[in-house]
Amino acid sequence: MKQMIMKRSLAIVLLLASLCSFAYAQEQVQVGIEGKFDGQQVQLRWMVSDKGLDYHYVVWRAAADNLQQRVKVAELAMLDYAAAKKSLTDNEVALKLMYPFETAKNRAELNQSLAQEDNRLGMLLFISTQDKQVAAAMGQYLVDHDLSGSPQRVYTVEVYAGDQLVASDMCAVSLEKAKTLPMVWEVKAHMFKWGVGLTWEGYEAYTSFNIYRRGLLEETFTRINSAPVQVQSSVNPDGTVSVAPYFYTDTDIKEHQQFFYQIRGVDFFGDEGPASIEVMGKIKVDPRPAPLPRPQLDAGETSITISWPASDDPRVVSYNLYRSPKYEGGYQKLNAQPLTERRYTDSSVVVDTNYFYYVTAINDGGFESIPSLAVLGFAKDATPPAVVQQLDAKVVEASVQLSWSAVTDADLQGYRIYRTMKPQSLDWVLLNPEPVTAVEFTDVLAKNLSRYPYYYRITAVDTHHNESAPSMVVQIQLPDVTAPQTPILSDYNVKNEQVVLNWRPVMVYDLAGYNVYRSTGGTAQKLTATLLPLPTFVDQTAPVGQEVNYTLTAVDHTGNESAPSAPLTVT
Repeated sequence: MKQMIMKRSLAIVLLLASLCSFAYAQEQVQVGIEGKFDGQQVQLRWMVSDKGLDYHYVVWRAAADNLQQRVKVAELAMLDYAAAKKSLTDNEVALKLMYPFETAKNRAELNQSLAQEDNRLGMLLFISTQDKQVAAAMGQYLVDHDLSGSPQRVYTVEVYAGDQLVASDMCAVSLEKAKTLPMVWEVKAHMFKWGVGLTWEGYEAYTSFNIYRRGLLEETFTRINSAPVQVQSSVNPDGTVSVAPYFYTDTDIKEHQQFFYQIRGVDFFGDEGPASIEVMGKIKVDPRPAPLPRPQLDAGETSITISWPASDDPRVVSYNLYRSPKYEGGYQKLNAQPLTERRYTDSSVVVDTNYFYYVTAINDGGFESIPSLAVLGFAKDATPPAVVQQLDAKVVEASVQLSWSAVTDADLQGYRIYRTMKPQSLDWVLLNPEPVTAVEFTDVLAKNLSRYPYYYRITAVDTHHNESAPSMVVQIQLPDVTAPQTPILSDYNVKNEQVVLNWRPVMVYDLAGYNVYRSTGGTAQKLTATLLPLPTFVDQTAPVGQEVNYTLTAVDHTGNESAPSAPLTVT
């Protein structure tokens, strides 16, 4: 049975790898899908290996004996922010992880979220395995209620980046029998003077676990873990499997107390499995001090500071700190002498390298506790790039062509371009959602915005989302190349062989006046030596007894002249 469960689907492997939040090299995107028939419907759940949220998905269904005749079940993508707020009204944490731009209270909070993007996405994936609504909002969960047709079916999920298919995976689902979840077995309660450490077999079948406990005189079990418990395991070169010494420790237990424990697995869909056989646990006399809580980290650019709370045991006199490049083993003690301070700075770190730390307590009898839970840390680059220099702006009609000198930082990702109409305010608009790598950028404005000055500045951004201080600000003014609207000749009358023309005023802020043109079948003749300031004109030289066409134009202060009006015929 254990060998059968060890054959995990790719989806669960991807999940566990994603939640580790390791620094990793970029690889080809993969997707893993699992399906489960629960007796009433088919649940489908999938994940992508790079944790990306910008993909969209197409899900297909086909009979197992005729894969060519498949039916599209759904097209899905992550919900927009407004829809997600309605779906996840009570899950503020998930909303912050999914939509950092929309939920950040200020720029500093946004930069912090972006700088820890891999951890943020890993935490979001972890939450999605416990909450189907979160997975659905991410576009990675689907329920198929259509049970008609062949009971043996195959589902396919296709992953698209834009119009490009980047990954796909298939899973088989049988409707003949609802899938039942296995019970974990060989639950053991290891008893110490500080509490009970729990282990069990069957952990390969689930993504996480819930721990339940009841007292000796209680009839019902109560869940005691505040967050789902994960069991980290790895296969050694010799084929053996390494796991933590205890999967869960219950330290909220006093001497002479006795409790019974049950374990329930939580599968890939967030559903709980059956309860295990209960086991008894109680305090046992042990010369070793109780294990310490998981230590806290403060990661800088050249060092990582580890701290931990004091032990509740008054006999604890010192501590040891251990480090390893991997979670499952190979830990080396960092301190040459036992530590009396509950704080240690590890300066022998390399940026973007994973380090795992755990701490132990030592009592006055020289006995050392078992390790605390390990915590992952890595030194992070907190130094922003150099400030952009020599920003220059050229205006060609309604286009602003910006250029600047290149920033030579080795980890430069690109540049952000900002624009505003009020250089002293904080209202700077980011023009490019993604940093540009070129040292030039063209901003195309509407021509009718020429009356306003505009201001630009540039920042440099590195691969760790550190943003430089802004460059110098440059100001531009668009040339006025927009002519006024075309006027309309609306009225005329003839008096004493003179033609009086009238029209409605053109309402633009920079109107200089009007030109009037006359034609008698040939080329139009301009009648106004200077621009007319008022919407009326008297033609004192109109030819008598001939048909005459008049047209009118409006001119602004820059000299832009409108198209001529429709001709007005006078006989």
